[in-house]
Amino acid sequence: EPGTPAQIKTFCETKFHVQFPMFEKVKTAGDGQSPVYRFLTAKHAAPKWNFHKYVVGKDGQVVAAFPSSVVPESAELKGAIEAALKS
Repeated sequence: EPGTPAQIKTFCETKFHVQFPMFEKVKTAGDGQSPVYRFLTAKHAAPKWNFHKYVVGKDGQVVAAFPSSVVPESAELKGAIEAALKS
C-alpha cells in the first residue's frame, strides 16, 4: 500500500469503516524483509499481490502457499487446510 502507516489507517477507517486493529505494512521480499515473511518464503514464493495465502501446519511449518488468484473458497485451498488439520 502506498503511504505512511497513519495514512493507510485513515484510508481504511474512512473508506471501509475498519474498526479492528491493523498491523503496519511490512516488507514481504528483498532487503529489509520482515522476519515472518523470511520464514514464510524460505520454501515458498513471496507474495506478488495482496491476499496471498500460506497454510501453516500444526507443527508450525509452511505446508502450502497460494497466490491471490486462488479464492478462499477454492477446493485446492480448502483441501490444503483440511490436510494440515489432519496431520
